Amino acid sequence: MKLNSKLQLTAFFMSMLMLNACGGGGNDSTPNPAAVAPPTTTPVTNTVTRPVTRPVTPPTVINNVSPLDGSWLTSCRQSPELNRYDEQETLTFKGNTLTTTTILYSTSSKTCKHDDEVLRVRVDAYFVMGTTINPGSTNEHTNIDITNTKAMLVPMDNTVQVLLNNPGHTYKQSKYNGFGLTSWGNSYWKDVTNLPNGKTAFKINQPVADIFQITTVQNNGSPRKILKLGLKGGNVDGSGRPISLADSITATLKQTTQQFGNSIPTGTWVYSCQLSKGHDNYRELKTLTVRSNNTLLTEIRFYPKSSTNCTATIAFEARINAELKYGKAITGTQFKEIGIKTTKVEMRVRTQAEINEFNGQNIYNTPSTYIYYGYGATNWTYDSWKDISDMTYAITNFNIGTEIPDIYKIYTERINNVNRSVLQMGDYKGLFDIYGRPMAVEAQGALLRSTSAQ
Repeated sequence: MKLNSKLQLTAFFMSMLMLNACGGGGNDSTPNPAAVAPPTTTPVTNTVTRPVTRPVTPPTVINNVSPLDGSWLTSCRQSPELNRYDEQETLTFKGNTLTTTTILYSTSSKTCKHDDEVLRVRVDAYFVMGTTINPGSTNEHTNIDITNTKAMLVPMDNTVQVLLNNPGHTYKQSKYNGFGLTSWGNSYWKDVTNLPNGKTAFKINQPVADIFQITTVQNNGSPRKILKLGLKGGNVDGSGRPISLADSITATLKQTTQQFGNSIPTGTWVYSCQLSKGHDNYRELKTLTVRSNNTLLTEIRFYPKSSTNCTATIAFEARINAELKYGKAITGTQFKEIGIKTTKVEMRVRTQAEINEFNGQNIYNTPSTYIYYGYGATNWTYDSWKDISDMTYAITNFNIGTEIPDIYKIYTERINNVNRSVLQMGDYKGLFDIYGRPMAVEAQGALLRSTSAQ
């Protein structure tokens, strides 16, 4: 069974949050991506006549909250298009937009560990919801029309990079190929939206009729939302819309369970100097300030990688505001749930060299493993905070406005003959469960700063 390529549910982070990815996490052994952007070349001309795609004007943004709002994760499975690869997908709905992130992994063991990712695919779309069919029945579903507007790919290892740079590599006409380009670089995004084969493969500006159903199931006493889309390859109505749901391919809403009494003690938690979790060429000093109103302020200072103790001149800084939602203790572990919804991200550049670098950076000339860069702005100035919260790729990379589930662990460690409270958050380079929660905590924890012994 295959789902419509419009939603890419035949393939699969890191926004994130760190992406997610997803973005963030990891440890000091993470290899550095290529530091120099690959050369660009003129795409290979395709002489085959293709249908002309007409520009489509997106509808007015929906003001009401859609039942689809949030980030939905499919299970890890063997890729139906590429042998010997696993894949997983995240579908993020916000307003009337949809971002589908597909990640392929170098194994076929159905583990989808983020250290094993080899290819990311990101497809932007907008959608319009229609009539609800058979309301109140088990077959209740809602019509939806989805229009893809952009498609981007990025190879995440050298093997896939070589395959994409080979014009003869199409793998049974799979949409995962180089589309005639020969300038693919490891960890660098390419936009294939306007390439003839890219338009066809991802059905750019071609509204596709589909259906969806959201149901709620109980898991260990906690409600979980499940999303099903239309069965592709089955019966359709006169407009080409599926008339039945794809019961075997579902996505689970990434969210914490209902509010519980667990919480992280208020105060400031401090990490020691470590390699940056969002930019491999720097080290960072990070603090987490947990407030009594269930909000979090993350402040990060970035230093040259050579400054092993984070004592050199600060290159740039970031501060991130978020809302917290505490969930339940996870059965069989020492971990507790926490939901983090980022609401605002600001950055400040502290050297002229960094100003020059930030003013020329965008998603296409910056490694995809970085979440701290210029985001296309050309007016970065010295020692001045810039709010990047409304920039398209910042919204995606930091999951701004979308709750992302995490885990945490607090324990006591005796340091210099004093008992100190240690906080560990989720490891974003490891494995995730179907609810989008990391399954292990980060290697280095943060200490609670206090004037009294902890």
